[in-house]
Amino acid sequence: MDGQLFSGSASKQISSLFQLDEPQSQAKSTMVTKSETSAKIMKGKMIPIIVRSMKGDASMAKLNIYLNFAGNAEEAFNFYKSVFGGEFSSLIRFKDMPMGDVKLSAEDADKIMHIALPVGQDMLMATDALESMGFKLTQGNASYIMIQVESKAEGDRIFNALSAGGRVEMAMADQPWGDYYGSFWDKFGTGWMVDYTYPKK
Repeated sequence: MDGQLFSGSASKQISSLFQLDEPQSQAKSTMVTKSETSAKIMKGKMIPIIVRSMKGDASMAKLNIYLNFAGNAEEAFNFYKSVFGGEFSSLIRFKDMPMGDVKLSAEDADKIMHIALPVGQDMLMATDALESMGFKLTQGNASYIMIQVESKAEGDRIFNALSAGGRVEMAMADQPWGDYYGSFWDKFGTGWMVDYTYPKK
């Protein structure tokens, strides 16, 4: 039945995994004094809820990106890692989790429950939205990931690497509002914007 929660043991395990993803250096730079995370896994819907309290200023909430994939999250994130560098701070497969009464095929059990890649001071995270668990992934054009780069050369490198095999909307070029900017959809269906702001003269 839609909306039925998974077993309590699975929920507790899933909640704990979201606490593993913030690098210590990032925690120091943002002066995190308290981190409370929880997640509800429902049939047909995964809702990670991440709440962080910042020392002295509750308005400084940290926003991270969470993506759903149709079974190819690992392939996508190996691709992203080849572009951004670094190492995964978390990689958990469905077979690593106590799933209660949920039965998965060997193929689905090896898919990604949660993966995280630090990118600068931010975190890119994802999961495989499995149809065998009631998910129906629909990719659209409602959102993009925007990357603010520090040079035109870095913007070109990231744009060309990530857009390979995808669909370019706007090639990197000087724009009327004054920035060097481009946008595209990568080969996994994720929308990206790359932007460089020239130094003020």
